[in-house]
Amino acid sequence: MKRAGIVIAALILPASVLASVVIAESLEEMARGAPLVVRGVVGQVAPQFDEHGQGRISTYAEVKVLEVLKGPGLATVMVKSPGGEIGTRGQSVAGAPKFVT
Repeated sequence: MKRAGIVIAALILPASVLASVVIAESLEEMARGAPLVVRGVVGQVAPQFDEHGQGRISTYAEVKVLEVLKGPGLATVMVKSPGGEIGTRGQSVAGAPKFVT
């Protein structure tokens, strides 16, 4: 029985190393730490495989700026978010935004 416990622990341990921790922040805390805060409208949304060839998907969303709340005045902003769908393949990341056009 003790040997079975060691084998199970050895199989479970690598999975826990891949876990991530997300620290909950209020909207005010996130805005305080951000270099740019805007209010805008989502335009084009384009998922792409990452440039490092690891098979990860990132979604790029073009945002037309309606109002700059913090940072330089820009007409558009490109936002990169982890996850997305390309064909039949999809990746989801907890807490990542979903862009709707």
